[in-house]
Amino acid sequence: MPEPVVRALGSRLADTLTEIHGAGLVHRDLKPSNILITASAPRVIDFGIARALGARRVTRTGQTVGTPAYMSPEQAMGREHEPPGDVFALGGVLVFAASGHGPFPGEQTADVLHRVRYGDPDLTGVPAALVPVLRACLSKEPDGRPDPGQLRDQLASEAEEFARVLPGPLLADIGRHTTGMWELRPTRTPGPPPPELPPTVAGPSRRRLLLAGAGGLTALGAAGVAVWAARRTDASPDELRTRAPGTAPDPAWTYKAGAEATVQTVRDGVVVVSVGDDEDARTALGLDARTGKVVWRQKRELSFPATGQGDVAQGESPHMEADGPLYALNASKGDLTRFPGELRAPKLSRPTPVTTGGGILCLQGGVEHGGLLVTALAGYRIRDGKRLWLHRTPHSEETASGTVVGDLVLYSTSTAVVALRRTDGTERWRMTSDEKALLVGPLRPGAFADGRVIISGSELRCLDTATGKVLWRFGRDRVPYPGGQPFYGSPVVSGDTLYVVGIGKGYFDPGEASMDLLALRIGDGKLLWSYNTHSAVKLGPQPYLRKGVLYVDTGTVAQPLFAVDLRTHRPPWTLRSGAEDDGRLPQNLSDGRTALVSEGRHLFVSCGTDVLALPVR
Repeated sequence: MPEPVVRALGSRLADTLTEIHGAGLVHRDLKPSNILITASAPRVIDFGIARALGARRVTRTGQTVGTPAYMSPEQAMGREHEPPGDVFALGGVLVFAASGHGPFPGEQTADVLHRVRYGDPDLTGVPAALVPVLRACLSKEPDGRPDPGQLRDQLASEAEEFARVLPGPLLADIGRHTTGMWELRPTRTPGPPPPELPPTVAGPSRRRLLLAGAGGLTALGAAGVAVWAARRTDASPDELRTRAPGTAPDPAWTYKAGAEATVQTVRDGVVVVSVGDDEDARTALGLDARTGKVVWRQKRELSFPATGQGDVAQGESPHMEADGPLYALNASKGDLTRFPGELRAPKLSRPTPVTTGGGILCLQGGVEHGGLLVTALAGYRIRDGKRLWLHRTPHSEETASGTVVGDLVLYSTSTAVVALRRTDGTERWRMTSDEKALLVGPLRPGAFADGRVIISGSELRCLDTATGKVLWRFGRDRVPYPGGQPFYGSPVVSGDTLYVVGIGKGYFDPGEASMDLLALRIGDGKLLWSYNTHSAVKLGPQPYLRKGVLYVDTGTVAQPLFAVDLRTHRPPWTLRSGAEDDGRLPQNLSDGRTALVSEGRHLFVSCGTDVLALPVR
């Protein structure tokens, strides 16, 4: 659109935001498709995820809602979305109107979210006079953005009537749509076809069985009926060895949940899966790891914190202002047990499990201190629920991940790694970010070896677990794109080698989104080899190493798994899940719609509404 049109559009949308915020609301999903252009004025629509200012969060810590390309950085990190977040989104809308492209391009959700949080906006094609205004709207810091009233004044449109600045072809298109409204005729759509009957002959092909399952979902999906299909109960080593080279192993079984499914953990021969299309009303079920048959179902609504290792669940509270109870999950039977003592009702605001191990459960939440609500970490003895210690953290350390290593509790935030004594919470050491490493990644089990811990983030650092001393650093100079900074996901250590996923060189080039899979020597951080995936994969989860093959979660329903042979440094095969991507948004945008866990001779993969058990050789 020409500059005068963008100014008129922006000034009127700024007025609309003033009215929305004045009514005590934030929109949270402002984007081009939620704006209707009429001859009189632009109209903002779709308040489906709008929230009242000051209302209790509906999403949990770390979860995100909205459209990635137009999210504010704070929204992309799962934090509160306040009025400045709507101004950020409006800046993105105006960039699109002025240039025909959004400010943060990328093919994969993870690509876009990373650039929203850390990259500079692409203002190519934006008129020079608008660049300073839109750059201010797209400031990473909410305080750096103008409020809607200031934005309206900065855009300073002189057009009294909106229609007078609209291009002729656009006005004609509005007229055609208006006239067409009176020419609509109702049509009767045919009913759904009858479901395909399951084959009666022995040994049905995988394709036929999957088609039968798909037909059953079409007929019964509205009633919430789950369809289960098993190709075979297990795959023998001989079968795996005789598989044709380059051919992915067939799933031992496939479970069709009929709703969004996420694998949480595998314990005692049972795969624990959370199921449900509503992120705030999900239930759980257990699948036999060998056959894929349902062994239990939980009717209670549950959530599984990302750092709880799948054995701690949180129930929903009937009161919006209260926090749900915490349960220990018996994976083999599906039983839930309330924790005893102080763990039954922790004196923390919004308690969230950080890690468990060594007989303790660490929770993060808010506590009052000096008349303010500050973030704290608390350690509880699981046996009797007694709180052993409370460790207050700086305000910037709001979201922690961690693990128990010997007599230490190690936790990381976006700015620091801290070691606490497991028994009393005494701080043993702290490593904070500096100008060489601005960000710290999540700390997961599996990043330890021989008294060392590998810290990811904007570089890799190897620390002495006992003292916190930095033994070596790697990767700060691997700049993935002009003006950007590197970032490395959760590492995993095996023997004397660590494996990690990092952002690739062509990460933000159109059609070239990619990651680098790196292998480093644990002793000195020397790079042994690397492989570019030529596609986006997830940074957060740790890779899984099984029988000489490294498996990485991609976040993509159609191809949920990326495998690399450690001997050849090449993919041994490509897995196609057979599941169709129905276009649903993931419940947690940074995680996509897949999850991966490993146990014994199988990888258990959830992709969309399916769960697969994949034999490993």
